[in-house]
Amino acid sequence: MPGFLDTVLTSTKHPIYLRCLRLSDAAAVAHILSNPENNKYERFSNREPMKIEEAETAINAMRKSASEEVPTRVNLVVVYTGGRESRSLPHEGNGSGGEEEEEEEEEEEIVIGLSGFGGIDLIDGKRFADVGAMIEPEYRGRGYAFECLKLSIDFAFEKLKTDGVSCQTQEANAAMIGLLEKLGWKGAVKQQPPLCDLRYEMSPEDWVEMKKKMKD
Repeated sequence: MPGFLDTVLTSTKHPIYLRCLRLSDAAAVAHILSNPENNKYERFSNREPMKIEEAETAINAMRKSASEEVPTRVNLVVVYTGGRESRSLPHEGNGSGGEEEEEEEEEEEIVIGLSGFGGIDLIDGKRFADVGAMIEPEYRGRGYAFECLKLSIDFAFEKLKTDGVSCQTQEANAAMIGLLEKLGWKGAVKQQPPLCDLRYEMSPEDWVEMKKKMKD
Protein backbone atom coordinates (compact mmCIF):
# COMPACT_ATOMS: atom_id res chain seq x y z
CA MET A 1 0.00 0.00 0.00
CA PRO A 2 1.52 3.34 -1.03
CA GLY A 3 2.16 6.16 1.34
CA PHE A 4 1.11 5.93 4.98
CA LEU A 5 -2.47 4.64 4.86
CA ASP A 6 -1.50 1.48 6.72
CA THR A 7 0.01 3.42 9.64
CA VAL A 8 -0.68 1.91 13.07
CA LEU A 9 1.06 3.27 16.16
CA THR A 10 0.48 1.03 19.16
CA SER A 11 1.09 2.07 22.75
CA THR A 12 2.97 -0.39 24.95
CA LYS A 13 1.80 1.46 28.05
CA HIS A 14 -1.90 2.20 27.51
CA PRO A 15 -4.83 0.35 25.86
CA ILE A 16 -4.80 2.60 22.79
CA TYR A 17 -3.41 2.73 19.29
CA LEU A 18 -3.40 5.29 16.49
CA ARG A 19 -4.29 4.55 12.88
CA CYS A 20 -5.31 6.36 9.71
CA LEU A 21 -8.94 7.30 9.37
CA ARG A 22 -11.51 5.21 7.52
CA LEU A 23 -14.88 6.25 6.13
CA SER A 24 -16.46 4.10 8.84
CA ASP A 25 -15.04 6.57 11.38
CA ALA A 26 -17.21 9.41 10.05
CA ALA A 27 -19.84 9.35 12.80
CA ALA A 28 -17.20 9.26 15.54
CA VAL A 29 -15.18 12.05 13.93
CA ALA A 30 -18.27 14.24 13.52
CA HIS A 31 -19.13 13.70 17.18
CA ILE A 32 -15.60 14.46 18.40
CA LEU A 33 -15.26 17.65 16.36
CA SER A 34 -18.76 18.84 17.32
CA ASN A 35 -18.26 18.40 21.06
CA PRO A 36 -17.86 21.88 22.63
CA GLU A 37 -15.52 20.42 25.26
CA ASN A 38 -13.19 19.28 22.49
CA ASN A 39 -13.20 22.32 20.23
CA LYS A 40 -13.51 25.27 22.62
CA TYR A 41 -9.88 26.24 21.97
CA GLU A 42 -10.01 25.54 18.23
CA ARG A 43 -10.38 28.19 15.56
CA PHE A 44 -13.56 26.48 14.30
CA SER A 45 -15.22 26.40 17.74
CA ASN A 46 -18.16 28.61 16.74
CA ARG A 47 -19.25 26.63 13.72
CA GLU A 48 -22.32 24.42 13.44
CA PRO A 49 -22.05 20.75 14.48
CA MET A 50 -20.31 18.68 11.83
CA LYS A 51 -22.54 16.47 9.70
CA ILE A 52 -21.53 12.90 8.92
CA GLU A 53 -21.38 13.79 5.22
CA GLU A 54 -18.93 16.59 6.03
CA ALA A 55 -16.83 14.19 8.07
CA GLU A 56 -16.77 11.74 5.16
CA THR A 57 -15.54 14.48 2.82
CA ALA A 58 -12.83 15.44 5.31
CA ILE A 59 -11.76 11.81 5.78
CA ASN A 60 -11.46 11.30 2.01
CA ALA A 61 -9.13 14.31 1.84
CA MET A 62 -7.10 13.00 4.80
CA ARG A 63 -6.77 9.56 3.21
CA LYS A 64 -5.74 11.05 -0.13
CA SER A 65 -2.88 12.90 1.55
CA ALA A 66 -1.85 9.90 3.65
CA SER A 67 -1.64 7.78 0.47
CA GLU A 68 1.07 10.02 -0.98
CA GLU A 69 4.79 9.37 -0.67
CA VAL A 70 5.30 12.89 0.67
CA PRO A 71 2.04 13.68 2.47
CA THR A 72 0.91 17.16 3.49
CA ARG A 73 -0.99 15.72 6.46
CA VAL A 74 -1.32 12.39 8.26
CA ASN A 75 -4.36 12.50 10.50
CA LEU A 76 -4.88 9.61 12.91
CA VAL A 77 -7.74 8.42 15.10
CA VAL A 78 -7.12 7.29 18.67
CA VAL A 79 -8.63 3.85 19.26
CA TYR A 80 -9.33 2.55 22.75
CA THR A 81 -8.93 -1.21 23.18
CA GLY A 82 -9.93 -1.54 26.82
CA GLY A 83 -13.38 -2.90 25.97
CA ARG A 84 -16.87 -1.46 25.91
CA GLU A 85 -18.88 -1.74 29.12
CA SER A 86 -22.26 -3.47 28.85
CA ARG A 87 -21.77 -3.85 25.11
CA SER A 88 -23.01 -6.92 23.24
CA LEU A 89 -24.32 -7.60 19.77
CA PRO A 90 -27.23 -9.96 19.08
CA HIS A 91 -26.58 -13.30 17.42
CA GLU A 92 -29.33 -13.91 14.90
CA GLY A 93 -29.82 -16.02 11.82
CA ASN A 94 -28.52 -19.42 10.79
CA GLY A 95 -25.30 -18.36 9.12
CA SER A 96 -21.82 -19.49 10.02
CA GLY A 97 -21.26 -16.38 12.13
CA GLY A 98 -18.06 -15.40 10.35
CA GLU A 99 -19.29 -12.01 9.25
CA GLU A 100 -20.98 -11.39 12.59
CA GLU A 101 -17.74 -12.07 14.45
CA GLU A 102 -15.84 -9.62 12.27
CA GLU A 103 -18.52 -7.00 12.87
CA GLU A 104 -18.33 -7.55 16.61
CA GLU A 105 -14.55 -7.14 16.60
CA GLU A 106 -14.88 -3.93 14.64
CA GLU A 107 -17.54 -2.67 17.05
CA GLU A 108 -15.10 -3.18 19.93
CA GLU A 109 -12.87 -0.51 18.42
CA ILE A 110 -13.87 2.66 20.23
CA VAL A 111 -12.62 5.83 18.55
CA ILE A 112 -11.96 8.23 21.44
CA GLY A 113 -9.99 11.01 19.81
CA LEU A 114 -7.79 12.41 17.07
CA SER A 115 -4.05 12.86 16.78
CA GLY A 116 -1.30 12.86 14.19
CA PHE A 117 -0.54 15.80 11.94
CA GLY A 118 -3.08 18.24 10.55
CA GLY A 119 -0.41 19.83 8.39
CA ILE A 120 3.07 18.97 7.12
CA ASP A 121 4.47 22.10 5.56
CA LEU A 122 7.68 23.67 4.31
CA ILE A 123 8.82 26.47 6.64
CA ASP A 124 12.04 28.24 5.68
CA GLY A 125 12.95 25.26 3.52
CA LYS A 126 12.35 22.65 6.24
CA ARG A 127 9.48 20.17 6.53
CA PHE A 128 7.57 20.59 9.78
CA ALA A 129 4.79 18.25 10.93
CA ASP A 130 2.25 20.03 13.14
CA VAL A 131 1.18 17.60 15.87
CA GLY A 132 -1.94 17.59 18.01
CA ALA A 133 -4.09 15.42 20.26
CA MET A 134 -7.79 15.64 21.06
CA ILE A 135 -9.33 13.13 23.48
CA GLU A 136 -13.00 12.74 24.39
CA PRO A 137 -13.70 14.14 27.90
CA GLU A 138 -14.63 10.80 29.48
CA TYR A 139 -11.23 9.35 28.54
CA ARG A 140 -9.09 12.23 29.78
CA GLY A 141 -6.83 12.13 32.80
CA ARG A 142 -5.39 8.72 31.90
CA GLY A 143 -2.26 9.84 30.05
CA TYR A 144 -3.66 9.09 26.59
CA ALA A 145 -3.06 12.53 25.05
CA PHE A 146 0.54 12.53 26.30
CA GLU A 147 1.05 9.07 24.80
CA CYS A 148 -0.49 10.16 21.49
CA LEU A 149 1.94 13.04 21.22
CA LYS A 150 4.92 10.78 21.96
CA LEU A 151 3.85 8.16 19.42
CA SER A 152 3.15 10.79 16.77
CA ILE A 153 6.44 12.63 17.24
CA ASP A 154 8.41 9.38 17.04
CA PHE A 155 6.54 8.58 13.82
CA ALA A 156 7.28 12.00 12.34
CA PHE A 157 11.01 11.68 12.77
CA GLU A 158 11.39 7.93 12.14
CA LYS A 159 8.95 7.38 9.26
CA LEU A 160 7.92 10.73 7.80
CA LYS A 161 11.52 11.94 8.06
CA THR A 162 10.50 15.51 8.79
CA ASP A 163 13.06 18.14 9.71
CA GLY A 164 11.01 19.24 12.69
CA VAL A 165 7.76 18.90 14.61
CA SER A 166 5.64 21.83 15.72
CA CYS A 167 2.58 22.28 17.89
CA GLN A 168 0.23 25.25 17.95
CA THR A 169 -2.19 26.09 20.74
CA GLN A 170 -3.97 28.93 22.48
CA GLU A 171 -2.64 30.60 25.63
CA ALA A 172 -5.93 29.76 27.37
CA ASN A 173 -5.48 26.03 26.73
CA ALA A 174 -3.67 25.27 29.97
CA ALA A 175 -4.12 21.51 29.63
CA MET A 176 -2.36 21.39 26.25
CA ILE A 177 0.41 23.70 27.40
CA GLY A 178 0.89 21.45 30.43
CA LEU A 179 1.24 18.40 28.17
CA LEU A 180 3.82 20.16 26.01
CA GLU A 181 5.82 21.24 29.04
CA LYS A 182 5.66 17.69 30.39
CA LEU A 183 7.20 16.54 27.11
CA GLY A 184 9.96 19.09 27.70
CA TRP A 185 8.87 21.61 25.09
CA LYS A 186 9.99 25.16 25.81
CA GLY A 187 10.39 28.47 24.05
CA ALA A 188 6.99 28.98 22.45
CA VAL A 189 6.80 31.71 19.83
CA LYS A 190 3.83 34.07 20.01
CA GLN A 191 1.77 34.37 16.83
CA GLN A 192 -0.79 36.86 15.57
CA PRO A 193 -4.42 36.09 14.64
CA PRO A 194 -5.79 34.20 12.81
CA LEU A 195 -3.02 31.80 13.85
CA CYS A 196 -3.01 30.12 17.26
CA ASP A 197 -1.45 32.18 20.06
CA LEU A 198 1.60 29.97 20.60
CA ARG A 199 3.81 27.84 18.37
CA TYR A 200 6.32 25.31 19.68
CA GLU A 201 8.85 23.48 17.51
CA MET A 202 11.59 20.89 17.88
CA SER A 203 14.30 19.21 15.83
CA PRO A 204 15.10 15.48 15.82
CA GLU A 205 18.05 16.24 18.09
CA ASP A 206 15.80 18.12 20.52
CA TRP A 207 13.48 15.11 20.67
CA VAL A 208 16.31 12.73 21.52
CA GLU A 209 17.30 14.93 24.46
CA MET A 210 13.70 15.45 25.56
CA LYS A 211 13.09 11.70 25.69
CA LYS A 212 16.17 11.20 27.84
CA LYS A 213 14.80 13.62 30.42
CA MET A 214 11.18 12.53 30.18
CA LYS A 215 9.58 10.90 33.19
CA ASP A 216 7.21 8.04 32.52
